[in-house]
Amino acid sequence: LLAGDLEPNETKEFSLRLWMHSDVTANDKDSMNATYNGKISIITSYAVTLPTIEEAIKNIPVVTSGNGLYEVNHSDANITYTSDQTAINNLKQTEYRFAGPNPNNYVKFNNELWRMIGLVNTPEGQRVKLIRNEKIGNYSWDSSISSINTGSGVNEWSQSKMMNLLNNGAYYNRTSGTCYNRTNNTTTNCDFSSTGLTEESKSMIDTVTWNLGSIEIGNLNPTNLYNTERSNKTGKICSSSVSYCTDTVVRTTSWLGQIGLMYVSDYGYATSGGTTTNRETCVNMDLESWSKSERSDCKNNDWLYKNEAQWTLTSSASLTAGSFVFMVNSNGKYSHNDASFNYASRPTIYLKSNVKIDSGDGTESLPFELIYKVK
Repeated sequence: LLAGDLEPNETKEFSLRLWMHSDVTANDKDSMNATYNGKISIITSYAVTLPTIEEAIKNIPVVTSGNGLYEVNHSDANITYTSDQTAINNLKQTEYRFAGPNPNNYVKFNNELWRMIGLVNTPEGQRVKLIRNEKIGNYSWDSSISSINTGSGVNEWSQSKMMNLLNNGAYYNRTSGTCYNRTNNTTTNCDFSSTGLTEESKSMIDTVTWNLGSIEIGNLNPTNLYNTERSNKTGKICSSSVSYCTDTVVRTTSWLGQIGLMYVSDYGYATSGGTTTNRETCVNMDLESWSKSERSDCKNNDWLYKNEAQWTLTSSASLTAGSFVFMVNSNGKYSHNDASFNYASRPTIYLKSNVKIDSGDGTESLPFELIYKVK
């Protein structure tokens, strides 16, 4: 009659009724003042309880040096993109982020290697954030016709070419097509028929609010970056009289969606530092200085660092252009450039809360295997 599951410490209550057949009447004396016995059969089997990926992260011991999981406190964060107190409180929670040159944060997702940035904050609450281990290619963040920002694109993520590629285009639909890779809407052929998202993978991705606060160059340590990315500062502060600022696109400070890119702050928090420059020093300095030889401990002990320029989600507010977006340079520091440049693109997602770990230990050779169970 009924079938279902009971989670640990979960209970379910049922109301049971016993009734007489309609043929029985008051004249059937044998049915009066009688005792009736009923029987309820409960057939059970034991199932292994799998932890959600969020529970698994919370069970990992926190470290203060080397590879591992680090606490990042945001209790003093200055959140200005919204007045919603719930969203503000959610963004001020303590996070758990993987850091070091090669922490055990590997995940098999989409039949390929991805890595966990950690259990990080969104306006809707904490989610496990993943980034693809390798780039899907080198593509423009955005591009435009020559009369708009001289063809260099617009630094508004919600309408960008990259956003459409990842959330509506060839990558999302696991097919081939054309991708943007230069100024003036220049395109190139791209094929994601074997590397795009599978339907199973898409079912695990949560739709959350991605903050789009824009940043101006200057004293940008990870904490300042985190705050400004979640601010009400938009990516267009230049005048339309400037040739790189002729677009009329309305900038937003948040976007509700599924697939984005890493923030600059994600990169900054992923370092463990080293013996010459420790983590505390690295995360309290401007990331622009990470390219200096005496600061090599910061980038070389950061698993998100790659020896090539990588796009981030973070736009740059500049008085000279409405097309600037931040990337992480091959020398380890951040900088900004026109959105039309073709830099390495690594899809980044937040997992739904009820995604579970089926097996694995998080190493590259034995990554965590994920399963999605609808409750």
